[in-house]
Amino acid sequence: MYDQVFPYLRALTESDPWNERAYSWLMITLAGAGRQVEALRIYDGMRQRLDEFGMMPGAELAEAHMRVLRQEIPVLLQ
Repeated sequence: MYDQVFPYLRALTESDPWNERAYSWLMITLAGAGRQVEALRIYDGMRQRLDEFGMMPGAELAEAHMRVLRQEIPVLLQ
C-alpha cells in the first residue's frame, strides 16, 4: 500500500523541494514500508538544507522525524 504513493510523493518533493509537509509524508510512508533508514536520510537532507539558511525544521517535519525514530508508524505487510 505504501509503495503505491511513493511516485506521487517523490514527484511532489522534486517539484517543490522546500515543501516540508510533502517531506513529512514521504518520511512516514518510507518508514511505514519498513524503510526507516531512508526516511531518516530524507530528514537529514532537508534539515541540512534548512540549516544553510539558518532555519530549523518546522513542527510537522520534526514530528514526523520523532515518529520515525520512535517507530510509531504501522508497518503494512504486502
